Amino acid sequence: MAQLGTSVLGGLITELALVGWSGSKVGIRRVWNDGLKDIVVLGIIRVATILFGLTALKYINVSFTQTIKSSGPFFTVILTYVLLGQRTGWRVNASLFPIVLGLVMCSLSDASFHVVGFVAALLANCADCIQNVLSKKLMNRSYTASQLQLYTSVIAAALQISCVLYNEEASTRSQSLAFYKSNNFLHLFLAGLAFYSQSVFAYAFMSLVSPVTHSVTNCVKRTFLITLSIYRFGEDVTFLNWAGILLVTFGVYSYSIATKFEQTTITTLRIKSENGLKSRDTLGTDIKSSTTSFNHQEVKIV
Repeated sequence: MAQLGTSVLGGLITELALVGWSGSKVGIRRVWNDGLKDIVVLGIIRVATILFGLTALKYINVSFTQTIKSSGPFFTVILTYVLLGQRTGWRVNASLFPIVLGLVMCSLSDASFHVVGFVAALLANCADCIQNVLSKKLMNRSYTASQLQLYTSVIAAALQISCVLYNEEASTRSQSLAFYKSNNFLHLFLAGLAFYSQSVFAYAFMSLVSPVTHSVTNCVKRTFLITLSIYRFGEDVTFLNWAGILLVTFGVYSYSIATKFEQTTITTLRIKSENGLKSRDTLGTDIKSSTTSFNHQEVKIV
C-alpha cells in the first residue's frame, strides 16, 4: 500500500508539473472516454505484480526471487507474440535455453526453495512481462509515460485499498495503525519512494525502447540485485546456484546480441527492399519516357 500510495502522490505532482491542471483534465477525460478499460486492466496487472512479488519474498530468498524474475525474456517472447503478434527468429529462441536451464538449476539447488514462493515469483514475472507489453501498446496510442504511471497507480491503489478494507477485521485495524505510527513508517516511505522512482524510470525507458530491450535491461538490474542481496543478507549459495545464475546471465547477454542482430537484419532488408522499389519505379519512368519519345518521333516521321 505504501508503494502505490507514494506512486499516486508522486505521479500527480509530476503530471501537474509537466502539463498543468488543464492538461491533466484533458488527459483524464480522454482516458475516461476511450481507454478506461485498458487502464483498469493494466492497474489490475500492476497490483498482481506487486502482490506476487511480495509473496515470493516472504517464502524464498531475495537472490532466488530475482533469479526467477531474470527469466523475463522467455516470457516476454511468448507474450509479445500472443499480445502484439511479433515473431522472433531462431537465434533469439535459442538464447532462451540457457535462461531456462539456469533457472532449473537454481530451483533444484536453492536452500530456500518453497513451492508457494516459486510459483508466486513466476506469476510476478509473467504479470510484469504482460505489464511491459501492454504499456508499450498503450504508449503507441499516444499515452505518455507520466500518464500511464499516474493512472495505473490510481487504479491499483483503489483496488488494493478495497481488498484491505474487505479482508481486514476491525480488531486488527488498531494494530495496523500502531504499525504505521512506529519507526516502520520511515521504512515504508523509503520503499514507496524507491518504488515510485523505479516505476517512473521504467515507464520513461519503455517509451523509448521495445518490450524485449526493456526486459533485457531489467535482467541486468536483477543480476546486480542478486549479487547485492547475497552479500547483504549472507544467503547460502551453492556451486550449482552460482552456475545457474551465470547461465541465466549468459542467456540474457546472448538474447541481447541475438535481438540486436535480428533488428539489424530486418532494417537492412527493409532498406534494400525500399531501394529496389525506387529502382523499379525509376526504371519504369525511364521506359515510359523512352516510349513517349519514340512515339513522338514516329509522329514526326509520318
